[in-house]
Amino acid sequence: MKKTDWQKIIKASADPVRIRDFFNSSTEAGTRGLLEKFPQDSAQALAALVAGSQFLGELLLSNPALLSIFDLERLKFSRRAEGLRREVEAFLKPKLVARDYADALTALRRFKQRETLRIAVRDLARLSEVVEITQELSDVADVCLDGVLRIVTKQLSEKFGSPFHQDSEGRWRPTPFCILGLGKLGGQELNYSSDVDILFLYGEEGEVFKESPAKKSASRTVMSNHQFFCKLAEACSNEISRSTAESFLYRVDLRLRPEGDAGPLARSLESCENYYAEWGQTWERMMLIKARHIAGDKNLAAEFLEMIQPFRYPRSVSLEILREIAAMKDRIESEVVRTGELERNVKLGRGGIREIEFTAQILQVLHGGRLPFLQIPQTLLCLAKLPQYDLLTKDDAHQLDVAYRFLRDVEHRLQMENNLQTHTLPEDRPCSYDWRA
Repeated sequence: MKKTDWQKIIKASADPVRIRDFFNSSTEAGTRGLLEKFPQDSAQALAALVAGSQFLGELLLSNPALLSIFDLERLKFSRRAEGLRREVEAFLKPKLVARDYADALTALRRFKQRETLRIAVRDLARLSEVVEITQELSDVADVCLDGVLRIVTKQLSEKFGSPFHQDSEGRWRPTPFCILGLGKLGGQELNYSSDVDILFLYGEEGEVFKESPAKKSASRTVMSNHQFFCKLAEACSNEISRSTAESFLYRVDLRLRPEGDAGPLARSLESCENYYAEWGQTWERMMLIKARHIAGDKNLAAEFLEMIQPFRYPRSVSLEILREIAAMKDRIESEVVRTGELERNVKLGRGGIREIEFTAQILQVLHGGRLPFLQIPQTLLCLAKLPQYDLLTKDDAHQLDVAYRFLRDVEHRLQMENNLQTHTLPEDRPCSYDWRA
């Protein structure tokens, strides 16, 4: 086997100083010998990763076992959601049976850490493009949130019992529960440091029993379904965002739920229906465009999505909706961005990610009720459809598509560098690239 020329790789890298420091530090980490045996293509991918992310380079030095992911034949291809689920199921199921919940959560965090690293290598080594990257990041989040929900549900059920409700004939039925994804998670457009915007939903009001109420020996009720599911939502949020030695899974944002911070953590399907019918606002119509089942009962999620369909895609648009859209646009344009960041913030700045997403979602709310093919949660797929209905010119849609891909790519680079939730270009590194070229 031809020996890898690390000196040549270091010299050709985007940040030779950083790669050389990493290579020298690998001696202390005990991985120098392994790196010297790396195939040429794996070494180039490693150099691309370390040059693009100080954080991930340090992670590799502190966790040498993660170097095993640098198999270029595997890295060339994305992982499918089903494959991720099978892997998690293989380690999660025996831990749940053994009631080893702490170890199960630790295993989930390590899984997320490794998969994020794998995706970042594919990204920085240019083995994939931004749409595929955001899809993979979203798939990993789906699997992790589903795992947390299963763990926490089992813990609470052992402690308090299980929730039930009565059907139309008075028979007691187990009450379903699910997590819905919103925002970038819902649209399968997650980035490396995204919050996960989620909504907790349960089927019916009812009671929690230690034993099934269908049994003659059933115990008295312990609490209401609402109390149980709010505890479940709180426990899920805490475990998803809990910081440990393996870092945390995700930052959780629950502010998009009905009534925001003032509302309960979990609501029944009927409660959500009543809220959106009575109090729903235009920004909530736009937000719900990206609503998607993430974890828990799929049938309940499907029922919710069917229920909100006329709300998020109205058949006719009232004058009040138009006024709210105009007010939203004014707020976006006048939103305070830190001094000096108007031209450097790729999300909130002039012509940034939010403006492109806003353009697509407004047109969906205005026309999606009459044009069902516009009912798409992904921004780029929506932009591709708009010219077909003469809602954007082909050139405008193309320019927005190119700009969105470029800005999301830049956003990823900014966040990968130090694992920070940032959207702002550094002042000391001006970018002369013109995405319109």
